[in-house]
Amino acid sequence: KRHAEAVVGVSGALLEAGGIVDVEYTSPLNRAQRAEEGLAILRTIESVTPLAQVDPGVMLLFNAGAVARELCEINGVPAKLLRTSDEVAALRKLGAVQADGLVSAGYVGAQAVTDLTEMQTIAAGVPAASGIKISAGGQS
Repeated sequence: KRHAEAVVGVSGALLEAGGIVDVEYTSPLNRAQRAEEGLAILRTIESVTPLAQVDPGVMLLFNAGAVARELCEINGVPAKLLRTSDEVAALRKLGAVQADGLVSAGYVGAQAVTDLTEMQTIAAGVPAASGIKISAGGQS
């Protein structure tokens, strides 16, 4: 018990109350290691996007909000820059998502995935996949 207090600086009251300490490493090295996870997410969505032209329902497999939050976490985006789930729900209820200027029909979807993939690839130092082009809204 004393060793746990010394290692993580947890108060005795927290330990006696059965508190569990969840250590999360957020160093640049850890983020670099998780960059592959982010790339895998983006590559998967990028690979599935053409299927959505045949069956739009295939995109229902993905929880876009959860994907975005996971990518934010992987890339070290400060939590204070993100809206809470309650705030997002309130904006959706008010129909203010588009009015807020954050979502536009031409940008959401394939173009956003392509842009994010390119940024993630550059950040990870991995050469971008050549010959892959995804168009949004029938534009190329």
